[in-house]
Amino acid sequence: MENNENKSGTTLSSEPLFHGSAANFDQFAYQQKYTAGISGLAFGIYLTNDRDTALDFAQNKYLYEVNSAVLDGRAIESTEVTLSKEDVAHVVEELVKKEIQENEISYFFTDYFGEVAELNEKETWNELYTDLTNVVAEGMLDRASSDVNVVNELYVSFGGKNSENAASLLGGALKNIGVTHCVQIRRYEKERAIQEVVAFQPEELLIQDKVDLAKLREQRFHDLQKEKTLDEKQVIPVVIPTKNKQKQNTGVLEEQLER
Repeated sequence: MENNENKSGTTLSSEPLFHGSAANFDQFAYQQKYTAGISGLAFGIYLTNDRDTALDFAQNKYLYEVNSAVLDGRAIESTEVTLSKEDVAHVVEELVKKEIQENEISYFFTDYFGEVAELNEKETWNELYTDLTNVVAEGMLDRASSDVNVVNELYVSFGGKNSENAASLLGGALKNIGVTHCVQIRRYEKERAIQEVVAFQPEELLIQDKVDLAKLREQRFHDLQKEKTLDEKQVIPVVIPTKNKQKQNTGVLEEQLER
């Protein structure tokens, strides 16, 4: 199996990724009811390179096999800060611009700084907003001990679970700086790293195979029953004559001859 490394040093593999779920779907999407995994990320799609691990999360419902192209992008770190001030400022600027476009005001800047001068109709950005964006980026990086801290703060600051589009907008902004995922080692098994992968752009995840585990179990049960029936039909009873049976058969033959 071929392996290589991306720019962040994360080992990539051509092997597929897996996702276990009780939900039946044909395209991944952000979920409002979300439980963070070991990476601690507050949003994203959790995948793993280990099929058995995904089965544990499937609740005997559905197992999805997903292409591993998500690993081609840049990964954020859960134990250190690798995002630059320019990275964070770019994400903040994009999200604030979306706020202004939709609401004619940035609730994020208002919550962060208090009353902020609004942009006029002809300006989409100005030096004041650039300065504010840089202040936000510096503050987030100063408080953070990892990239995950920064991304989580961005998610929560722009609405988090209470917003219908915070996850999708943040995922798009991260993609624009090249960030597509986070990788964390769950455990090691037989010298193999079992990975937890969190993908930030669910619409780009390609489902290569979906297994309905209930139907699979039912099909296997029917196949076993069918094999059992065929085996029973193929068994031909073998009669081994005993001395009494031979004597009985001889008597019957003699009676037939006398008649």
